[in-house]
Amino acid sequence: MKLTSKHITQKERLKSAVDSGGSSVEKIIQKKRKSDEESQTQQACIKWFQHQFPQYNFLLFAIPNGTNAGGKRIKYKGKEIPLAAIKAKKEGLKSGVADLFISLPHLGFEEKHGLYIEMKKKGEDQDPNQILFQKAVEDKGYQYSICRSLDEFIKVINNYLQPF
Repeated sequence: MKLTSKHITQKERLKSAVDSGGSSVEKIIQKKRKSDEESQTQQACIKWFQHQFPQYNFLLFAIPNGTNAGGKRIKYKGKEIPLAAIKAKKEGLKSGVADLFISLPHLGFEEKHGLYIEMKKKGEDQDPNQILFQKAVEDKGYQYSICRSLDEFIKVINNYLQPF
């Protein structure tokens, strides 16, 4: 395998982390991608939910629409596109779909079939496809919420699951 500058940089980061006595991912990865803040918040939300509601563990799941697919890339319309992304699109990947879904009905004052949750960084707005998706699912009887922090997620979940 030919080492690229990317591999060398990763190797240097790993060596630096090991040399400094650390082994955590946070120490290995020095530069965070733009979506890491949202990802870290979503991971914390999932962990909290699994701890608080283990009986519903399989009923909350992620919809990996924003995943940056790695692997083999091909040239398509002048752009380098991951082959996995093309395959996912053919398998039904849709732009704008929320990040999380809870497949539990809400049987309170206003009945809902399930809850879609869009995770956003603080100060970030929905894109047009996310707004269209929100309207479509709300029109069909689903609840849709946007969460920008673990605290917001906890409030949304507790309010939604209150009758249970």
